[in-house]
Amino acid sequence: MAVDFVKCPHCFGDKHAAAKVCLHCGRDEQGFGPVIRPSQAVVVSDSTITKKLKLANDLKIHMVVALIVATLGFFLMLSSGLGSLLFILGITLLLTTKVRIWWRQQQWR
Repeated sequence: MAVDFVKCPHCFGDKHAAAKVCLHCGRDEQGFGPVIRPSQAVVVSDSTITKKLKLANDLKIHMVVALIVATLGFFLMLSSGLGSLLFILGITLLLTTKVRIWWRQQQWR
């Protein structure tokens, strides 16, 4: 007994004529069903990942600089007025960097 195959109208793969769902794309005759099979992985380009990592590393450097300036300002504040300015500058940089990190995380969602 010969098995009849027909072409799926969505992925053009061979499917059994009596099958209600295509084994390749998982859709039925009306087009309902999964577009991506569960075994398939979603691929993200390397440039997107590289760009996100570069932006994340950029903000980490800003955080380190802000912490150094705030710490240096705190210790100098004990001895001179210049230290209080550095301390205020460091805290300001720290807060603005935290806001930038939060903002970028909201954009990536």
